[in-house]
Amino acid sequence: MKKLTDADIALLKSRGKIVNGFTTIRSNDPIKFDTPKKVKKSKAKKTVEKNPLVGRKLHTSFGYDMTINDFAQIIEVSPTGKTVVCQMVNKDTNGMEYGPDGSGRATAGNNLHGPKFRLKVSGETSFHGSYPFCGNSKRFGYFSLCNDTDSFYENHWD
Repeated sequence: MKKLTDADIALLKSRGKIVNGFTTIRSNDPIKFDTPKKVKKSKAKKTVEKNPLVGRKLHTSFGYDMTINDFAQIIEVSPTGKTVVCQMVNKDTNGMEYGPDGSGRATAGNNLHGPKFRLKVSGETSFHGSYPFCGNSKRFGYFSLCNDTDSFYENHWD
């Protein structure tokens, strides 16, 4: 129901539709109020700019007596920019990550795998949250932006 403005009340009083503070208007009374005209919305298509974070790779590492690296890729950014949806990507390794000298290096691959998951944005280059780990379990991690060419120390024999 429309709330009456002072101008509407003055109009009703002048037409005798308000008596002793009460309105005598019926729902079928043909009284027209001065209401603002609706502005037509433009039918032009809105161009949505792609968020620069979409497609970027993320890196996290963990391990006790070893160093393991995980990588993810940002699939989408929430409208508020407070969270991102990610998916894990494969890891490319070279060197001897399983050897006693610990000379392995890991880089982010390009093959997405596993379920999508959401991370909170912690800053311009950092993210945190739970992500899929070892089958159906999850692991909490802190991720940082990385480039496709960044390589990280990986050693399973520390």
